[in-house]
Amino acid sequence: MRVWEAFIGILITLTALITSASAQPIYTGLIIDARGLGIQTGMSPKIYDADERVVYGNFEYIDPNYVINEGIVKYAESTEVAEELELSGNHPMVVKAIAMGEDPSGASVVIKDQDAWKIRVANDLKDFLSRHQVTIIL
Repeated sequence: MRVWEAFIGILITLTALITSASAQPIYTGLIIDARGLGIQTGMSPKIYDADERVVYGNFEYIDPNYVINEGIVKYAESTEVAEELELSGNHPMVVKAIAMGEDPSGASVVIKDQDAWKIRVANDLKDFLSRHQVTIIL
């Protein structure tokens, strides 16, 4: 393969990625459906992708009083209840968890890599993760 053919291939791939990212709706929060996985409530759960990279939950600093009084996630028993929370906004992204995270608390979840990518792109547009607009359905 010639260098210019490889370059054209890279340009086509980048164009497809940019187009799919710009076509993303603007989400106002994140709902993780973790029903059936035995997830526990916790003060500092994390969301991991399938490659064990943290999608949500690594904070340089977070006020301990905020964690105690507000929590970095909310919990709900159904999608309907989660969507009614003001925290979710009017257009939350809903993602299915695929497993429990490896941390000892039992409060963390694992999601598909593709969903993690969608969350990262959506968060770049609306920044809902830094505002802790995350709900986990148990």
